Amino acid sequence: MVARTLDEHGLEAIMVGNAAAALQGAPVTTVDIDADLADIIKRKRAAGRPSDRAVLPVLQQTLHEKEKDIKKGKASGAEARK
Repeated sequence: MVARTLDEHGLEAIMVGNAAAALQGAPVTTVDIDADLADIIKRKRAAGRPSDRAVLPVLQQTLHEKEKDIKKGKASGAEARK
């Protein structure tokens, strides 16, 4: 339902951790969603766990590509509506 709602509104998201596990049907006790990719990167750096450090290159590349698209006028989702 979360992924479908995000898609219906043209919002792009990366779901990791418990949120992603819940979408796959795993039994989890908490699910929170961070919507700002820069904030996600900041929090993962601060946490410093191996699993957080492992995803940083992908998240940073994704943020870099989104910023390039916005500068080129190719914004989609929430950026296009601002």
